[in-house]
Amino acid sequence: MSRVPESGSAEAPKRIPQLDGLRGLAILLVVLLHYFANTARGQQPLVFKYFARAFGMGWAGVDLFFVLSGFLIGGILLDARPSKRYFSTFYLRRIHRIFPLYYLWLVLFGLFLFLGFTVGGSPLAFSRLDLSHFPRYLVFVQNFFYQKGPLEIHWLSQTWSLAVEEQFYLVAPLLIRFLSVRRLTQVLLCTILLAPVLRFFVFGYMDHGFVYAVMSMPCRADDLAMGILAAVAIRSAWFPAFLARHPRFLSKVFLCAALGMCGWIWWLMHPMSLPSVTLGLSWLGFFWLSLMLVVLCEPAGWIARIFRWGFLQRAGVLSYCIYIAHSSLNEILHRALRHDTHRMDDWKGFLVTASAALLVWLVASVSWKYFENPLLQRGRRYSY
Repeated sequence: MSRVPESGSAEAPKRIPQLDGLRGLAILLVVLLHYFANTARGQQPLVFKYFARAFGMGWAGVDLFFVLSGFLIGGILLDARPSKRYFSTFYLRRIHRIFPLYYLWLVLFGLFLFLGFTVGGSPLAFSRLDLSHFPRYLVFVQNFFYQKGPLEIHWLSQTWSLAVEEQFYLVAPLLIRFLSVRRLTQVLLCTILLAPVLRFFVFGYMDHGFVYAVMSMPCRADDLAMGILAAVAIRSAWFPAFLARHPRFLSKVFLCAALGMCGWIWWLMHPMSLPSVTLGLSWLGFFWLSLMLVVLCEPAGWIARIFRWGFLQRAGVLSYCIYIAHSSLNEILHRALRHDTHRMDDWKGFLVTASAALLVWLVASVSWKYFENPLLQRGRRYSY
C-alpha cells in the first residue's frame, strides 16, 4: 500500500535512502555520458560505439537532479516558512554546502591557468579565452554564455547546471515565503506549462538558441517547479488520503510516463530539435517526477528497493564532488598517461577512462569525509 513518508523538520531533515539512490543514478548517468559518449573518436571498435550509443542520453541525469533539488529544497523551505531566520539560515546552510568545494575548484582552475601562462606546466590546453571567462564563474552566470575556451570546457563546463541551481535559490525562497500554498501551487503549475513555450521561442528565434533553451534557469524551471509541487502535495492533507484510496495510482502514472518516454527516446537521443527541446524535456521531467514519487511513496516496492542499493546511495552521497571533478580528472589522466585528449579508440583508452572513474571515486570519498561533511555539519548549526 502506498505510504507518504513523514516530512522531516527544517532543523534536521530526515535522510531518505531512496532519494540518495536517485541522486546516485543521476550522477552515474552524467559520468557515463562524459566518459563513454562525449569523447573524441577515430576508428572505434564496434564495442565502443555501442558504449557511446548506450550512454548518449546520460545528460538526462541533470533533469533528475533538477527535480530532486526542487523537491528537497522546496520541502526544506516549506517546513521553515514560519521561521524568523528563514532567509539567513537557508543561505548560510547552502553556502556551507556549495561554496567551499566550488571555489576551491575555481582556485585550482586559476592555478592551471597561471602555470600554463608562466611556466607551461599545465597538462591541458589553455588560451586567453579561459582567463577572460573566469569572472562569470565567480557569480554563477556561466550558463548565460555560449563560447568557451578549451581548458574551461574540461574544467568547468559542467557547472552550468550548478549555476541554474544557484539562480533557483534566489527565486524559490521568496515565492515559498510570501505566497500562500494555493497561490504558490498556481505559480508552479503556470511555470510547468510556460517553460516549454519559452524554450520554443528561445530555441527558434535566438542565436545559439539551443544552448540557452537547455541551460538557462527560466527555460529549465519546469523541472524545479515539478519538484516543489511534489513537496507541496506530500505535505498536504488530500494527497496522502488520495494515495490511501488508490494504492496503485503512482505505479500506473510511472508506467504511463515510461511508455511515453519510449515514444520520445528517438528525439531525445538525436541532436536536439524543436520537439525534443520543448515537449520532450517536459516529458522527461515528468518521467523523473513520477519515478521519484514511486520511490518515495511506495518504499516497500521493488523500484524503491533498487534505489536503496548501497552503491547507488554511496554515489548519491559523493555526487557533488564527482560532479565537480570527474571531467577534468579524466582529461588530466588521459593527457598524463596517453599524451592525448580523452579518446575511446582502443582498450588502452578504455582502461585509462576506467582508472579515472576509480580516481574520481577516491577523491570524492576523501573530500566527503574530511572536507564536505564537516562543513555540512557546521552549516547545520545555523538554526531555523
